[in-house]
Amino acid sequence: MLSFKQFFFEASEEKDLGQFCGPGGCFKVWDTIKWAEKTGRKEIIDLQDTDNILTRAVHNDIDEWWQGDDERMMESDTKWPILMLVEPDGEISIADGLNRAKKLRDVEEKETIQANVVKRQDIPAEFKINK
Repeated sequence: MLSFKQFFFEASEEKDLGQFCGPGGCFKVWDTIKWAEKTGRKEIIDLQDTDNILTRAVHNDIDEWWQGDDERMMESDTKWPILMLVEPDGEISIADGLNRAKKLRDVEEKETIQANVVKRQDIPAEFKINK
């Protein structure tokens, strides 16, 4: 079985992990995660610090966008960081890892979440779907 790092950094480029969409288009999850791991701002988000904009974004996204798939959430591996996007207007959201974030907060009751934070406009154009 491949480790997470092998899965994301050594496995076939043909791997399709889907896409995330928002203002400015849709992007390939696979490519963006690999790129963000190398270039993104690494953050440890304190879930108790509600004055922190990243903390508020995590809680908001879980509360508003989590789809209620308990099985998928419980199968998620919480040792890997979530991917957060900063939009040009300053809005911040979870692009990948909503199930991990939900599990960390509500099941494992962790006080922190690791995240790679990137600006949407910095994501390379070749990761965009339907350019």
